[in-house]
Amino acid sequence: MLRRCTLVTRGESTPFEWLPPQVEPWMPHDCRYFGEVLSEALTRLEGSHWRFIVTWNTDQLPFVGPDVVVVLLGDEWSRVPTYLESVHAVFKTMNSVHEVPDLRNLSGLQQAVEAVKSVRNKTFKVLTGQGSRGRDLSRLFSLPLGYYKQVEIPIVPIEKRNIDVFFSGHIGQLPSLIRPRTLRPKEIARHEMYQIVNHIRKERSDLVVHVEPQAEFGTGLSPEMYSRKLMDSKICLSPRGSHPETLRLYEGARAGCVVIANRLPNAWYYKDSPVIQVDRWSEAASPIFSLLADREALVRTHQETLAWYREVVSPEAIGKYIADQVAALPRLGNV
Repeated sequence: MLRRCTLVTRGESTPFEWLPPQVEPWMPHDCRYFGEVLSEALTRLEGSHWRFIVTWNTDQLPFVGPDVVVVLLGDEWSRVPTYLESVHAVFKTMNSVHEVPDLRNLSGLQQAVEAVKSVRNKTFKVLTGQGSRGRDLSRLFSLPLGYYKQVEIPIVPIEKRNIDVFFSGHIGQLPSLIRPRTLRPKEIARHEMYQIVNHIRKERSDLVVHVEPQAEFGTGLSPEMYSRKLMDSKICLSPRGSHPETLRLYEGARAGCVVIANRLPNAWYYKDSPVIQVDRWSEAASPIFSLLADREALVRTHQETLAWYREVVSPEAIGKYIADQVAALPRLGNV
């Protein structure tokens, strides 16, 4: 039996039939990772007659019912979908986000930005009915972002890699009180990271540090070149974006890089992860210098990162997670 699901792409209302893991050129890049995830989940649930929908829409579905399972992607507002109570389960990326930021760990300017963002986010959820107050969230599950644009490359032992520290991504304009529109956590974090990269270059001119700025998201290195750069890197820097979680973290982990990131949400898949988390990027220099000076620690963290990716957030692991939760969740009554 063909294991199909329904795909509703971002900004579209017309549903398409999808047979994962097959990916067509017109499909969003997210479908590569989640196509593999769904292929694993559907294989495990074969014969159970579930109807899967993959969508980017938080308030509309082509159909609902007690046999419907939704995979919801790309919602940086971290909203609770309006249809949650009308389907068997919703598995959602960008779901585990700090509702109230820990202002003690941020600079004065970033405190103000995060506080305003938190209030704006909560207000939006109340106005659209997509907040969590008074709602049963037992059918809402968090998923990792997965990877975006990567190609398959054999794992290279970390001691044979040539790049010590690597970052590829959008940095943006330097935050300024004259340009309030740029006062965003993403740009603040990435400029802090860029400052520490310059510090590392100054302190250790012997290290190979590659920074590949992008004009905007999705531009820059080709998927093949990006994948090869990661596979040739020991440490991957993963500063936060508009949302605390980033694709780069999973892409780096998939390649076996030691990943350094901003403080991460309290999601189940980050528990006991080997990702090195910092509250400020000024804290990143110490673990970078320490790891590059300690071959055993570097190799150990490399192996732990590969194991975490394989066992916790790989498509196979997440497909199993979805299948297990779907099977264990009590059936809805009449919708």
